[in-house]
Amino acid sequence: MGSHDTTWAWKLDSLPEETGTVVFDIYPNSKVEPRRGANPPKAGPPKASGKSRPKEDLREKTSLLWRDSFTAWHGHDIVIETYIDGPEVDANMILVDGEVIFFEVNDDFPSAGDYDSGSRVANFVETSNMLPSALPPSELTSLQQRLHELALAAGFRNAVLHIEAKLRNSSHHNTKLSTSDDLIDLHPKSPPTTTAEPKDIFLLEINPRAPGYQEVEATARAYGVSYYSLSLLNALADKERIVALSKPFIGGPQYHMQLLFVSAQKGGVYTFGDICSTVLQQQALGAHVVKCANLMEDGEEVLDPSTGQVYGNFIAYFLVVSCESRADAMRVGREIERLVRECTGGF
Repeated sequence: MGSHDTTWAWKLDSLPEETGTVVFDIYPNSKVEPRRGANPPKAGPPKASGKSRPKEDLREKTSLLWRDSFTAWHGHDIVIETYIDGPEVDANMILVDGEVIFFEVNDDFPSAGDYDSGSRVANFVETSNMLPSALPPSELTSLQQRLHELALAAGFRNAVLHIEAKLRNSSHHNTKLSTSDDLIDLHPKSPPTTTAEPKDIFLLEINPRAPGYQEVEATARAYGVSYYSLSLLNALADKERIVALSKPFIGGPQYHMQLLFVSAQKGGVYTFGDICSTVLQQQALGAHVVKCANLMEDGEEVLDPSTGQVYGNFIAYFLVVSCESRADAMRVGREIERLVRECTGGF
């Protein structure tokens, strides 16, 4: 019970008062989420997890997970585990005969529930990813080493894998770019120290599949590697072509890219039409968008995201690029989100 990595799992219809008290006495900074989840291609993972802060928050978060609308999708099983403070990443790995043929990491940015965002509903829906990762080479090496070990231990030798992980003791943390800019990005800690090693890689999930289609599109455009093509070739056991098509662009990614998710901030009926066309008509913004898609249709009923029910919560996604800098891509993404909010009346 003394390990910081302990996970508690229950299959209950309610959480006994004394159990919640004991867990939080030992693990005051924990999160609660369904044990069984899914990744529908339209909206990404439907998460109702909560990083619980005060002890009384445990019961509130757990009660949300046991509503009929949730249990019909996730069941009654829940997981309570230590919240790992540190950068979160998506890592995609191609294995051929147990060897890593291609490995790519992108930064999975904090959700509004991870910090006091002020302008967003405090839930754990995805906000954005940045390609390539801003983590230093030493930490990327630790990530590859540890996740490769875990993939082999799980029995994978020929696979397209999508892995989510967090880093403890990283030299970087998410913070504002400057005092005059409210953009949050990975920056070195001050003083610059790190003890991040393979043992500091905390596995969140490992999936024997390509990432969600938005991330597949992002990697294909940034690196020139298509996980869909490689998945098909893997099913055919065509190892020679997998190796040939796993080679990224010479010099690495061809630009800085933000995978931006714009999610609903309130419930109701969506009536704002093709929001992607609206954004693309703005030349200064549209020139930076290499792919986008509407994820809501007129007349679609959207649940209030403040309840934690975020399935089908995305209005649209955008692949925003810059050949200038990572910060430039993020600033364009911020303007795109602002325009979406403006055109949808803050929806």
